[in-house]
Amino acid sequence: MKIEIDSEVLKELEYIIELHKKYNADAYEEKTDVTLLVNYILRGVADGHRRPGSWEREIVNKLGLTVECEETNEYRQSYGAN
Repeated sequence: MKIEIDSEVLKELEYIIELHKKYNADAYEEKTDVTLLVNYILRGVADGHRRPGSWEREIVNKLGLTVECEETNEYRQSYGAN
């Protein structure tokens, strides 16, 4: 899959990485380049969608990505439809 990122958004993501490196914010590999950072963010969205009680669910809800139905209120151990 190929994902295109708006040039202004890309600049901000690169700035996030720059600040993490400059201030040695943490040692997480996920924040060393834009591809890894985007994957980290999208994993949080996916995890929040499949795990109703997780901290990531708040982000998913705020983004309006959950549908009020029985399926989204059930914990799923694996990704995708069961």
